Amino acid sequence: MSDPLWAFEKVLAAWNQREPVARRALLDEAVSPDVEFTDPLHQITGLDAFEAMMDAFQKQYPTAVSIRTSRIDAHHDRARYHWAIEVDGTRIVDGFDAVALGDDGRFVRVDGFFGPMKML
Repeated sequence: MSDPLWAFEKVLAAWNQREPVARRALLDEAVSPDVEFTDPLHQITGLDAFEAMMDAFQKQYPTAVSIRTSRIDAHHDRARYHWAIEVDGTRIVDGFDAVALGDDGRFVRVDGFFGPMKML
């Protein structure tokens, strides 16, 4: 995998894009149509469902900003990174995603976790 950063930057931009047509354009570039997304609150398949989840989140938290809080650690077709969501400058959740990338570099699977992982 040469440079996975482009897809991650577009997906992050989509999380922060409030205009639906612009958000969908970002997602079409960076996310596979049959993407699988799972986190503690969702288990969905397909780009339309992924976009609908983003839309619902933005309606619930209209001032939320998603940020990446780590480098992207990648090998083969897998990558991981940490993220956070802030609302009006206050961090409301930290999380971690593990992503599988397709041959074209787009997201094909996202497994998300909320909060820090507890160490032994």
